Amino acid sequence: MFLKSSKKSVTLKYKQKDNTNMTTIDIKKRIHHYIDQADDRLLKMIYAMLRQDDKAIVAHTTEGKPLTRSEYTKILEESEKQIEQGDYLTHEQLKKEINKWK
Repeated sequence: MFLKSSKKSVTLKYKQKDNTNMTTIDIKKRIHHYIDQADDRLLKMIYAMLRQDDKAIVAHTTEGKPLTRSEYTKILEESEKQIEQGDYLTHEQLKKEINKWK
């Protein structure tokens, strides 16, 4: 698997058994095809799998509280908004703040 990343997108390439590369776009097209051809039983299985993934623990807070993917994403989005608004401490400001604790 290869990973190519930019600020707005991530492209994954997977090496198939026949040594050809599949991009995420190729994979999405193939999955769409499978879904279009799927019967009710397979669709329900795929849906259940996707719902389970939403409930999976992907991170923990500093207090140890487990976070699901959607909770973690929400926290990251809120953090990005704070950064964009200039609501953060620089490294030097943080060091000064820590020294006050001593």
